[in-house]
Amino acid sequence: MSNSAQLMRSEDHSIWMKHIKDEVGEVLKLLEATNAEQDVVLRLDGREGTWTRFKSHPNGTKSTGFKCKDINARKIWDDIKVNSVVAFEVVRIIGDNTETSTEVSAATEVKSEKATTNIHQILLEPLLSHMPGKILCLGVDVAWWGGSKKTKKSRAEAIAFSLRHEGKWGKLEISLVDLNPLFEQKADEFTPNADPNAVILFEALKRIIDRFGAVDRVVVAVDVPVLAVDRGLPAPKKANAKGEKGGVYRQCDEAWMKSRAKAPAGWTGVNVLPGAPTVPRCEELLKKLRAIDFEVFGLCDTAHKFQIIECFPNEIVWSIGASGLDPGLRPDSLQQYKRLGKKFLPLSADLFHATWEGTLKRAMSLAGCDDSLISDWTLSFKTWLENSTCFDKEAGIGFTGKAFDDAVESVLSLTAAMAFVDGKAHIHSGTDPEDGHIIGPGQVKVS
Repeated sequence: MSNSAQLMRSEDHSIWMKHIKDEVGEVLKLLEATNAEQDVVLRLDGREGTWTRFKSHPNGTKSTGFKCKDINARKIWDDIKVNSVVAFEVVRIIGDNTETSTEVSAATEVKSEKATTNIHQILLEPLLSHMPGKILCLGVDVAWWGGSKKTKKSRAEAIAFSLRHEGKWGKLEISLVDLNPLFEQKADEFTPNADPNAVILFEALKRIIDRFGAVDRVVVAVDVPVLAVDRGLPAPKKANAKGEKGGVYRQCDEAWMKSRAKAPAGWTGVNVLPGAPTVPRCEELLKKLRAIDFEVFGLCDTAHKFQIIECFPNEIVWSIGASGLDPGLRPDSLQQYKRLGKKFLPLSADLFHATWEGTLKRAMSLAGCDDSLISDWTLSFKTWLENSTCFDKEAGIGFTGKAFDDAVESVLSLTAAMAFVDGKAHIHSGTDPEDGHIIGPGQVKVS
């Protein structure tokens, strides 16, 4: 996408397309494709805010103006001198606000289905988030409640991470986090069973980040709801995190369900857990990360050095099906690692590796990884597994279970972070950034 546009600041508090000078035409094309009352994140003079397109005129003609949506936009506008010219960019277009909405990709020019026969259906809202520089990405399989009170092995987490330097991703690494040192034997239904304040997890993340030293940016992808607006709900119980009872869907959850309804046959019933209210251990992790200058995507400028994104392995697997990567498969086809994991099943090496290999390869492909990187990371993960407690080398047998499941899903979360920084991701979100988001690899479905 070319963002070589300029904007002249008008006297009122509105952005008008006639005041945008766009030699290439890409920026105006993105703005013109938005619908009435649709939100868009804009960068003016290097600063970001959210704007909303005005309602259409009574005769049905679209307005060519945008008004301030949030406090950031208003402050930015007030700081710009009237009639001055500033750099102008479209950062991202937010969700469908009308039934006739057209989603726009910066990486792929998508015309209407009538005009372009090779586009089967657009399901995924592209996220315009390509980031330059040396970037460390981490994917975390977070134990929402610190694991089970009954099973010691469940009280653990996995972190997958890699560094992108000079446009190339380095090796895949996995770190396991043992939460048992802070096990809460007397934890009630509202209290995490281990590491209740996320101290152990936070320190593990910080050690990895500190190890890499100077980088341009760090992105941590967590498979847990981080943000949710206050709905006046009581404190969540452990059962809520499992989706058994209680909980409310956030705007981003509803956005995913809207896309899910358009998915190919067999992919419309993927489980979506309600993300509100957020669970206490995750709130504690967010507090600690914010204390070292992390902020959640959507609440900070895209140039912010330390960012947190929400992703869900379940959604990443769904994205593979929704993108048409393997039209004959079903969700269970790609989640054997989880289905068998619940049974703690001993498997011969070939069967053991077959439960995860195809899933990770497809997720990495969706994230834009080339064949060489996919091959390297697949071998690295296979080697790591065979040197872990999940595998008996002497017998040549692998064991499914939570430790195995965690490792697989940490890598899936890492693919979401990779796609995010490489500009190859999609997003499910609502109009309120405080109500969370869901980011995954891939953008459109092509027949």
